[in-house]
Amino acid sequence: MRIKILAITVLVLGVMLATAWSADITGTWKGSMDMMGQSMELSFTFKADGNTFTGTSMGPQGNENPISDGKIDGDKISFSIKTTGQMEMTINYKGTYSGDEMKLTMEFDMSGMGAPPGGGGGPGGGGGMPPMPELVLKRVN
Repeated sequence: MRIKILAITVLVLGVMLATAWSADITGTWKGSMDMMGQSMELSFTFKADGNTFTGTSMGPQGNENPISDGKIDGDKISFSIKTTGQMEMTINYKGTYSGDEMKLTMEFDMSGMGAPPGGGGGPGGGGGMPPMPELVLKRVN
């Protein structure tokens, strides 16, 4: 009986720790990247809920865009941001995080601008844009 209780306790603690680690991205993250010779500042605010999250992204012009499809799988993260206005597109982010650092790659889907689906920069993107450099974010709070 004691072994059964111990096994259940260990299982429950493991699930609690996994959930706590998943929630570790909650907060504000900032970084910059070089884009065509210009430094571009980006800011993200995440709110985790188990293996999913929501939030917003603050673009270089100060425009705020909602985050959709936020997923956490261990130390892996993925999400999308749909921009509107002069250049409508979806930016798909994928990467990893550890502690107070997050490394992301971006892929642009410019099908809203008349490009074929999946057209844009990033891995396998095509669309006339060069691959984007890795974006490194640091947690600021």
